[in-house]
Amino acid sequence: MERARAGSSYGWEDDLPLLLAYKRVQSVYTDVIRTALLLGEERGRGRSRPWSKPGSEPGSGSGLNLRLLPRAAWRIQRVLAAAQEPSGADRELSRAAVAVGAAGVPSYRQVVAAYRNWFRTARPPEPLTPSAP
Repeated sequence: MERARAGSSYGWEDDLPLLLAYKRVQSVYTDVIRTALLLGEERGRGRSRPWSKPGSEPGSGSGLNLRLLPRAAWRIQRVLAAAQEPSGADRELSRAAVAVGAAGVPSYRQVVAAYRNWFRTARPPEPLTPSAP
């Protein structure tokens, strides 16, 4: 970096822990969303939206793959717990979690309840419309 632009790497030691914490949070969000999509697949038929079939609209209680839920919730609970480990860059993550009001690591039951609630109350995405020129 210094050869390309002198001084551009100044302060990298301070920035690196924040960048790593950001990437860790980003990874956690990705895991949570991917798991929700997996739980919404219709028993392995490849549909990625829980409301993609008539009768599986949000609010109907269907669309959630209850067979996969226990294992998925356990995995997500471990991912969230690992993200809270207060070592190195993760100290910054813990500070960020406190700043946004996170109340610690949810229990397995809380994770299950969160996914059940999401599938019960989620709304299908609105269709995209072309933007005006």
